[in-house]
Amino acid sequence: MEVPTAPHSALSSLFASIHDESSIEARMDASLTDVVDAVMGSMHAASQRNKPSMQGLLHGFPQADRRESVAWIVQAFDVMGFTDSAIFQATLLLDRYYARRTPGPISAADAQQKLLAVVCLALKVGSRDEAQVPLQQLVGHLGRGKVRYSAVVGAEVEMLGKLKFSIGTPTAHDFLETLSTRLMHHDQLCASLAEYLLQLTLIDPVLHYGYPHAVLAAAALALALTTLKAPAAAFTP
Repeated sequence: MEVPTAPHSALSSLFASIHDESSIEARMDASLTDVVDAVMGSMHAASQRNKPSMQGLLHGFPQADRRESVAWIVQAFDVMGFTDSAIFQATLLLDRYYARRTPGPISAADAQQKLLAVVCLALKVGSRDEAQVPLQQLVGHLGRGKVRYSAVVGAEVEMLGKLKFSIGTPTAHDFLETLSTRLMHHDQLCASLAEYLLQLTLIDPVLHYGYPHAVLAAAALALALTTLKAPAAAFTP
């Protein structure tokens, strides 16, 4: 008797449908047909496993300080031309660290070193094209020459230990990028709006971590499609 198999997802079906496209990029995407569902499942499991504890985050990271830190990350990364993916990775690393840190006072200097440390860590696990300048020079620029690079490296080591060297875990943005692949034949304004909506959730940890990141990304995408009155074909390939 044959063992029943789960039906392919809409994303897998989309990749299968472009198997005979003329462009090399499309054929490369089509090669993911048989693995994309397993990869998405693994991403979801890793994301759930590494999400920060809500209680730990709310107790370990004063929310006013967190809002200021997230706003700084978004603004600094925009000025430096870093991707949204790096913004989400830096925020996740910062939240995971503070959720595991023993609650207590933290000096302004220590907080600044930790903030610059997550910038470095996020860039190290991201694309090599992200950092166009050496990290030491970047730290000097973002820290306005007031933070020693050696102190930031020390903060990195401390954070890595607290996170048990588990970094580069999937973010909500990673799921959005994957789900947005379905919009390759549609107006990219929907994908841009979905990215903006998802970025807004960063400021509210209860919302951002209150749902699986795959669900959060899908909700942002569905809201963008609905808001822009996208055709039915945009919802299902």
